[in-house]
Amino acid sequence: MIAKQSIRSSRTNRRVIAERINGALETGAIVEICHAIGAATRQHNIADLARRAGIERTSLYRAFAGREKHPNFSTVLNVLNAMGFELQVTTRESAQVTGVRAEPQFNRSSQSHSGGPHNSHCAGRQLSRGRC
Repeated sequence: MIAKQSIRSSRTNRRVIAERINGALETGAIVEICHAIGAATRQHNIADLARRAGIERTSLYRAFAGREKHPNFSTVLNVLNAMGFELQVTTRESAQVTGVRAEPQFNRSSQSHSGGPHNSHCAGRQLSRGRC
């Protein structure tokens, strides 16, 4: 009985945390976002969370304190992932966007750097100093 209550409580807490972070993301205010993620990190063992995110414990505290220096994007993604969350992009119905191309241009330059048709012997290898 206690285990079921604990699991239910954990799911509720995670949902509340996700709603708070999403609410902060909707504002677009970096300080609000940092505070929301920072509050979420305090629901975890900071040392374990920092280890799973691949950063120092003190860096985790500083990253989401909401001060002048803000975390980089990879830190945000790593910490969210370590807490079991993911960042997802959705469209805003109220947004008026101009200048959007009819067809997205994803990875247009990847072919020339990854050994496209003109360098088939490089396919699947990492580029280093212009060579594969």
